[in-house]
Amino acid sequence: MKKYKYSVPIMNATVTVENRGEYLRLMKEAGVERVLLCICDLWDHEPTVAANIASLKANIAFFEENGIEAGIWQGDTLGHGVALSHALHSSAPKPYSPIVNLNGTVIGDTRCPLDEDFKRDVSDYLQRLARETGARLILLDDDFRIARRSDAFCCACEKHLAWMSELCGEELGREELSKKLFEKPNKYRSAYIKATGDSLRALAAEMRRTMDEFDPTVRIGICCVPSAWNLDGASGLEIARILAGNTEPFLRLSGAPYWAVTSDKTMPMLLETERMLLSLCPDGSAEIVSEGDVYPRPRYTVPAAHLELFDAAMRASGFGGILKYMFDYNTSPHYDPSYVKHHCRNLPLHEAVGEVFDGKTASGVLVYACEGVLDTADFTLSSAARVQYLPTTNAGSMLQNCGIPTVYGKGEACAVAVFGEAARKIPLDMLQKGAILDGVAAAILSERGVDVGLRGDVARNTLNVRAIKTEDEANVSVYRGSGTFITAPIAESARILACAVGDGRTVAYRYRNADGQSFTVFTFDSDTIDRFSSLTRGFAIEKILFDGIAAVGGRLPAHCPAAPDLYTLCSRGEHSLAIGFFNCYADDVLNPVIALDRAYTSARFVGCEGRLEGDRLILSDIPAYKSVAIEVFD
Repeated sequence: MKKYKYSVPIMNATVTVENRGEYLRLMKEAGVERVLLCICDLWDHEPTVAANIASLKANIAFFEENGIEAGIWQGDTLGHGVALSHALHSSAPKPYSPIVNLNGTVIGDTRCPLDEDFKRDVSDYLQRLARETGARLILLDDDFRIARRSDAFCCACEKHLAWMSELCGEELGREELSKKLFEKPNKYRSAYIKATGDSLRALAAEMRRTMDEFDPTVRIGICCVPSAWNLDGASGLEIARILAGNTEPFLRLSGAPYWAVTSDKTMPMLLETERMLLSLCPDGSAEIVSEGDVYPRPRYTVPAAHLELFDAAMRASGFGGILKYMFDYNTSPHYDPSYVKHHCRNLPLHEAVGEVFDGKTASGVLVYACEGVLDTADFTLSSAARVQYLPTTNAGSMLQNCGIPTVYGKGEACAVAVFGEAARKIPLDMLQKGAILDGVAAAILSERGVDVGLRGDVARNTLNVRAIKTEDEANVSVYRGSGTFITAPIAESARILACAVGDGRTVAYRYRNADGQSFTVFTFDSDTIDRFSSLTRGFAIEKILFDGIAAVGGRLPAHCPAAPDLYTLCSRGEHSLAIGFFNCYADDVLNPVIALDRAYTSARFVGCEGRLEGDRLILSDIPAYKSVAIEVFD
């Protein structure tokens, strides 16, 4: 069975001689194999640095002597630009050159990687941490990024502007660059991507070079954010490899349980983000862990149920481990140990879920995602509203809102979905049977010569859809229905699946072209639609998606209808199918009946009871925020 490793972060300052034993007891109870001791102080106040190093050295030695691998998590390098709840610097930072956005605003508490003093000082500091504490792994937090900070893009400091001007062969100002970035693809955007990416690569290379002078076997890892794969010009995996040198790269991906509580993101969306980013990292390319973060902690902010659901889904998705934030950052181990208690209670279930999925290949609707979407994006057609999340998970999130299993990268595909600017990159031979599209993808594929049913010129119109009419219902209320729609004449043979009540504008249609390709098209730009909008979730949308899959000749490996946010994973083995249901909704799923792609002969159940009746499963109720798994055999 594939190894699944639990790592936990703890603020080093909370670990003392008096409570180290309690931390150790809890870690052993939870099956933790690695602890990362976090410090957020900078390197410019010697008394603080010396005190941190002395404490880290003692704590690392204690945990290592007791069978727990111990490393350091450096919580601040380039700077977060905001004060995190656990990061209170003990001194005023040294005045390095800050990161500056395209509006000319200086981003406080940041350091530009083109500042040579900063580059030297931070690299020397990381080497000192390893040399004087004995740490074998140093993890850098996800402030190792440039592009997306505050409401504008970075970095447009004088050095970055000069570099981009040189690349473009003309003098560039911030205002001009800001306009040029979000037009059609051009040399200005290419220069921005290159200058941003190369400055991060150079910083990572200097960190590695300096560490190698001491010990080339010390690992430096990285926590990434989604923007790494496009806006920052250097992917999280690429930076992880540079930092690693000749050691095994370490990469923590992005998509955390707290997103579903403290931001406008749904639980299916964050799970899709993790799985999508994992698909962009080839097997065996690094030690890759998921982001089991419940910031800001403790448990009255983010329920343990969210973290446990996340953990189970990541196991089933093929992750080799999780950075699981089970300890509060600022308080003693006695203050709120309930994350650990919930973890221990669920651990046998999670191990059983992982065993059901082990060694199998994902099965479902293939969601196309790739790197480099920003390079070719045309922002006169598509929106830049979520450009920091490119490649987006809009298609996967919409499918999983409706309990439709998804696949990223390699896998068994019953249908294909591609939304937004990714349609410029998708190989056309992947669309032999057709696809599920949003309006932007439909317009792009039409430009590429694929007949998706659009006729004539394409326009963008902002609409507020309050209700839709479908083939089965005359008036389905729409919550948060405002967004941008791609409008164009539609082929007469297209079948209108949903239209706006009132003006009758088409919201969804299905079209089969002369080559036999079937396209189910949602006419909105998915980047402009609220993530909780009824345009991307609900029973009417679920039926349109389900029928669209059938229209390309596909049949879902498993589907539980009319269960909101029932995140569904399927994986095919040599003689069996693994099915996982992760209920991300506050309602229990009552008396679920699961449609299967064909008849099976037997089944086993994990976390639930049930019976197999040929090509369907009848299960016991699936409680809110609980996980179950089933394996059906040929």
